[in-house]
Amino acid sequence: MTEPRENAFLRYEDDPHVASDAPARSDPSTATSNNPQPGSAGFVDIARCLAAFGRITVSTTYPPLCTANLPGEMHVHLPAKVLVQAYDYHGERQTTGKDPISVHFKDSNGREASSLLVDNGDGSYEITLCPVSAGPHTLAVNILSRPIRGSPYVINVRGRQKPQWSIVDECA
Repeated sequence: MTEPRENAFLRYEDDPHVASDAPARSDPSTATSNNPQPGSAGFVDIARCLAAFGRITVSTTYPPLCTANLPGEMHVHLPAKVLVQAYDYHGERQTTGKDPISVHFKDSNGREASSLLVDNGDGSYEITLCPVSAGPHTLAVNILSRPIRGSPYVINVRGRQKPQWSIVDECA
């Protein structure tokens, strides 16, 4: 069992390439009997059978320690990126992805706004947001069906982008 127990998450992966990564064992201490008795399968027997079909992985991600790096400001119709970093229950950065993560980006009227989630495979997740209306928006990020630190976030979306420079025709 993993710790903390309320956060135990198991995932079965049936990718044949994953199963082929399991090393073949010839250790006699892990050998199974040719005549196993009903109900006598040990942990090693179960692990060997599962390895033939895939593998089970465990996530130790602890949502209250996970963080999101929000953009300084957002503008209507301009995509902005949010980087979510997953941490385990010891406060260490996760180095693998595939956690069940959900994102809800809503405008002030409660309508769902456009968002795209990408698992970077290294414990970080990139969320691309593209609001279509100005005003306050909420961004709720959940991992393992639990909110990450600070979620939901309130993000103010501006109506138009501040121009950095402009061209003026003085001949007219």
